[in-house]
Amino acid sequence: MEFNHTTEDSYNSTFDFITYGTHVEIYKRPDIQPRVYMVIGVYLTIAGIISTVGNSVVIGVVVKNKELRKQGHNILLLNLAICDLGFTFVGYPLTASSAFAQRWLFGHLGCVIYGFCCTVLALTDINILMALSIYRYIVICKPHIRHILHRRTVAAAMVTSCWVYSLLWGVAALVGWNRYTNEAFGTSCSIDWTARGASDLSYTILMIFFCYISHIIVMTFCYYKIKQRSSLMLSRLRNHHKFSAEDAVLINNIRNEKRLTVMTMVMVGGFILVWSPYAWVAVWKIVVPDGVPDWLTTFPTMFAKATPMLNPLIYVSTNRKFRREARGMLRRWCCCFSAKVDDIVASAIRNRQASPKEKRVYFVNMTKEGIYTGKRRVSLPTIETIF
Repeated sequence: MEFNHTTEDSYNSTFDFITYGTHVEIYKRPDIQPRVYMVIGVYLTIAGIISTVGNSVVIGVVVKNKELRKQGHNILLLNLAICDLGFTFVGYPLTASSAFAQRWLFGHLGCVIYGFCCTVLALTDINILMALSIYRYIVICKPHIRHILHRRTVAAAMVTSCWVYSLLWGVAALVGWNRYTNEAFGTSCSIDWTARGASDLSYTILMIFFCYISHIIVMTFCYYKIKQRSSLMLSRLRNHHKFSAEDAVLINNIRNEKRLTVMTMVMVGGFILVWSPYAWVAVWKIVVPDGVPDWLTTFPTMFAKATPMLNPLIYVSTNRKFRREARGMLRRWCCCFSAKVDDIVASAIRNRQASPKEKRVYFVNMTKEGIYTGKRRVSLPTIETIF
């Protein structure tokens, strides 16, 4: 049984008494204007629509293309889209409807389920982004071992590790290391960042370090090394320095995958941008539990909830071939073109794929038994990747 009762004390502070069976919780209502809740509800509704359409298109593009499914990098991106879509289905409807009602509508059990799901999905997001960073680092900086990334078992192990690591942290709060409770603005639930018990503090501090700070350190290191390696090899090409056939292959790979590397860097940067305010407010709550105004906690949380719609927008803005594939899929979904037009479009795509690929020409130094034998002209393909 559950009921709400509202009262006011002598200082005109409004409190809610919520009963779950024999358990009663009392918490202070946030000092937030109704119009702010309305803006939050509208914002989450729009974000939910964009995220649902965008991530569904990403999943459809990868699933329908057998060649894309063979690449470990794309398996990670597929799981990222699934994770974002799951966050969309769980996070947006419950928070948006509660925002319109100006209070949490789904009771204690709903709060726990919501907090657990959103925590696991958010952690999986950053885990996959870190895995993508390591993947790009190996491809660019360790080309001699990049062949291991093409094994299905490696991609499966990376994806499984991302989900299991998140589940361990989510379940830990579920079984008592911390707990899931209403956030300060009253329409969402998360880890209890303000709890002062030794168990609660150890959980929140370790979580911030091992699920956020450590990941940022790894991602920063990977992309710093990628930038360093790419700049070195491309400067050698621009300055006509001597390089071997192996160097030519590496330079060609860097140029082929430049767009993909930039896309993943933007994804990581976007994630850090939208989640950093939330992380710093969480740290603030740990240090000064009563020092964070209710209204101030609202903006970082809503900013972080932009994550699910962010990645599809990045794909569209940074990848021309993905835009083409996505447009074709949306046309088929919306039935905007006749079957005949679809056949023509499909035929054009097949012809484009079957046409000879453009070549890049490199002049490399040839040696035999350590003795320089002259230069050789090497042609390597230009490959436009979707992801």
